[in-house]
Amino acid sequence: MKPEVIDVTGLSLQQISMLQEIVEAFRAVQRQQNVNQTVSNFGDEEEQLKQLHKEFDWWVADVGVKKS
Repeated sequence: MKPEVIDVTGLSLQQISMLQEIVEAFRAVQRQQNVNQTVSNFGDEEEQLKQLHKEFDWWVADVGVKKS
């Protein structure tokens, strides 16, 4: 999210306060989306790692190497 300058000229303190709350709500939503994306990516990476472990186990079984 790129920073934007909001012109509050002519707004009352109450209106500015409300605007600040709205901006903070947008920021909170953006942070939550970033967290959700990170968790989703982690899940994908974890599944890929599990798949690699399975493939390695199959390779070891095919080659006949015993686990230590």
